[in-house]
Amino acid sequence: CNPYLHATALSNGWFWRVPLYDDMGTGYVFDDRYIDPDQAEQEIVDWYAARGKQFDVKHKITFDAGVLDRCASHNVISVGLSSNFLEPLEATSISFAALTIELTADILKKYNNHWSYNDAKSVSKLVRREIDYTADYVWAHYALTQRTDTEFWRDHGKAREQAKETAYKWFM
Repeated sequence: CNPYLHATALSNGWFWRVPLYDDMGTGYVFDDRYIDPDQAEQEIVDWYAARGKQFDVKHKITFDAGVLDRCASHNVISVGLSSNFLEPLEATSISFAALTIELTADILKKYNNHWSYNDAKSVSKLVRREIDYTADYVWAHYALTQRTDTEFWRDHGKAREQAKETAYKWFM
């Protein structure tokens, strides 16, 4: 057992494997505008077959990535998946939940368990900043690849070229 996440770029996204206590967690994060879910499933089955292994699809999960504009509003704080979801490959929700809880606890401790509108605004702003940084990091996995073998990767390569142009202008 390799005690780490392993990710492989497939035709239309990322295929990942991570060891669990009693199984191997596996997934294919793909965009269904480029590949049909049944074709994506067959691609994973074929990937395993090429390595002499059999693969059994246990669950199919669809998701929409997204983030709330504010994770804190008045006396309500949204934590974890109720606040944001970027991508299962990064398992970022755990770190964002911990950050939200830590910021909230620090503010409550600092102000003797009092909470204000400005505190909610501050927590939302700080958490959103971290989400944006992480979204950029996840985006880099797609946009900075050198793959051009499918429409999916060519489209993301265009994003890479746009990012290079923006970075070049920024540094000039």
